[in-house]
Amino acid sequence: MSPTFRVILWFGLLAVTLVIFGILLPSFLGLVVTMLLVFAVSDFLVRRNRTTIDAFNSVLKTVVNHGGDLTSVAVSFSKSGPLSSQAYEYARRLMMGQDPLEAAARSKIPLQLSTAVVMQTKLDGGDAGDGASAGKTNTSQISRGKSNAAARESPTGFNPNSLRSIGINSVSIQGRMLYLFVAASMTLSVMGFIKTFIAPTLQDMFRTFGVDLDGFDQRFSLTPALMVYLLIVGLILAFTLLSRGSLLGMNLPHWLPTMPRLAIRKSELLHGLADAVDAGWPLGRALAVAHTISISQPERYRLQQMMEWIEQGRSAAEAIHRAGYLPSKDVGWIEQAPAGRLASMLRMVGDRRVRDAHFNLAWTINLVFPALILLVAAVVTYCSVEVLSLLYQLIGFVT
Repeated sequence: MSPTFRVILWFGLLAVTLVIFGILLPSFLGLVVTMLLVFAVSDFLVRRNRTTIDAFNSVLKTVVNHGGDLTSVAVSFSKSGPLSSQAYEYARRLMMGQDPLEAAARSKIPLQLSTAVVMQTKLDGGDAGDGASAGKTNTSQISRGKSNAAARESPTGFNPNSLRSIGINSVSIQGRMLYLFVAASMTLSVMGFIKTFIAPTLQDMFRTFGVDLDGFDQRFSLTPALMVYLLIVGLILAFTLLSRGSLLGMNLPHWLPTMPRLAIRKSELLHGLADAVDAGWPLGRALAVAHTISISQPERYRLQQMMEWIEQGRSAAEAIHRAGYLPSKDVGWIEQAPAGRLASMLRMVGDRRVRDAHFNLAWTINLVFPALILLVAAVVTYCSVEVLSLLYQLIGFVT
């Protein structure tokens, strides 16, 4: 399926849903269904894009370490998938003889720093190639690539890809948030139905028996259900915003909790810096390469800041910390690390931040989820008690 047809299909499905529930059968439930559809589509696209980026970088590193041709990889990914257009442009530039890193930056291909380090290390070895073989590497360095790969194994047993296995819990967390959203939406819609159709009928029946209850409208107020609904929607939006790490190009404050998705992206940079250290690069050069290949404007801005702070005389660890990639408690540890241990320490810090982000989020959700469920249950109980008490009084008048 072509990307254009896929986009048209998604927009067509969304348009049909909006027409059905917004024009033909307007209802609050229709709004809920539309929001769920948008959430499902966006979540699917994000996960699919992230998986493709990981696969692309993994294949590139394997091909480089085995002396393969980068152009063939780019051509393969250009045939289908979310990176097809960028991969096509990347392949075209490689065929023109452009430098692989410069080609990646200009084609907006999401190249990870660890991949760029492997590619540049091979190019520095003197086998950059030209024309269509610009992406070919020297197979005589395979053994060195294997040894570097072994050195890049995290002492804690993690790597950027295996770290994502922890994220399996994020699926259940999103499922809980979705459950809360559906429960709050159904509660609000049912209470709206009761207030619109049931309450006026009950009030007319009481007036028929000559009873005028004080505060009858307040008994069916939608304010509690609406407040709970807005609270849950706000938490979902906050969860999404914290996962991005920026708002309208501005970085979020460092004191806000780091979400797992953002922690993984920061861990990828630390792992890339560790690979650069293993390759004998100074951290300043690694940051310059990361700035060149970055396609995220907020990330480019942070990398530019780090390079400027280093030029002003600050240590690399302090610059990385000020940009939000390194906790303050680890600055001294990294600064005093011996040359042979710096890379492993950077990886351990990145791995720990990802684990902490997952565990902290799970701990928070385990506290917030039951509290919100009890809050929704309290609203439902309040409405049920009011309706049943009125029905009990009405039955008393009839009998």
